[in-house]
Amino acid sequence: MLRAGPLEPPEECGDCPQQRHLWNLTNSTAGGVALDLQWREIYYVDREIRGLRVAQLKNTTAQHEAGLWIDYREKVNQSRIFYDSDSILLFNRSRTIEGIALNLIPGERGLYYADPKGDAPGEIHYIDLEPSIAHNGPRLVHKTQETNLTRTITQQGVKLINPHSVALDLVNRKLYWTDSGERNYTDPDGKVWRANLDGTDAVCVLDRNLWDPTGLVLDLRNYSMIVLDEKLHDYGSVIKANMGYEAEIRAKAEASGIKQNIYDWYRNQTWLQEIALTYDASSHGGDKYEKVKRPYGIVHDVVNDMIFWTDAGTGHVVRSDVHGMHGAETPKAYMCDLGVPRRCGAFAPSTRLVSISR
Repeated sequence: MLRAGPLEPPEECGDCPQQRHLWNLTNSTAGGVALDLQWREIYYVDREIRGLRVAQLKNTTAQHEAGLWIDYREKVNQSRIFYDSDSILLFNRSRTIEGIALNLIPGERGLYYADPKGDAPGEIHYIDLEPSIAHNGPRLVHKTQETNLTRTITQQGVKLINPHSVALDLVNRKLYWTDSGERNYTDPDGKVWRANLDGTDAVCVLDRNLWDPTGLVLDLRNYSMIVLDEKLHDYGSVIKANMGYEAEIRAKAEASGIKQNIYDWYRNQTWLQEIALTYDASSHGGDKYEKVKRPYGIVHDVVNDMIFWTDAGTGHVVRSDVHGMHGAETPKAYMCDLGVPRRCGAFAPSTRLVSISR
């Protein structure tokens, strides 16, 4: 049971800073779900309220027992009663919020989210969670806590068209996101971008043969990123590519005599491979070589070097090691009969997968 108290690690949690690698690596998530394993909480998109919620993983502490549901109802100006540990974090922002990612380092807790915005240009936002850390008070985010990073990003010449997933590399203080580009069947205009945590120094780190990238996780141990490409015109795929940090890029460019537009040059040199085009679904009502159709959400189990992703075209959650069909544990259906599992949320080292269907 999670006792009432601040989101900061309690004083008796002497080894919490040593768990920072878990906070970093297990919370790069796609599709609107993220876990805070320190405080046993789940953050998730709620389209009905056009925002985000945060709830305890175990329904043991009811908000209404503390009389908080009345305060919530007044603040959001609606008649719903929020039972158990559910609480509104973000209200009436957008009905199209997609990927979210948490920075859980004490003292700088924050949440990033991507919003494709439908037919309008997409946006990326940052929420400072530090002022909302008290469990025994309203969690509703004040407008002063939220920063729209879109202007900072677009002023650098970057187009935010259809951003879907966000992921954080807190070791190197970087924000990554996927952008599926225009919804078309003729132009592979998908991209993966990287920037500083405040949106500055934005660069495209992957755009080769990407059509409609959705989910994204960072495998920092293996120095790579894993991207789901929905490929609306065809069958989908799971792609693995080198992350390409500045020092490496500049060193390789200098060795090759490249002095200008080094990022444009480097993207064509980036190591990239498709690690899953099919998976074994024979044990879950599918084919031995079931084709990847519409991969959408993905999570990374950093403890066991495994990935799990949802396929909205088949209704499966698929499991493999981080090398996909090239690894020791090749892709296999892990769960099925989920309807359309768009959201593959967050993976805890206890081997529990959180998946929310839309």
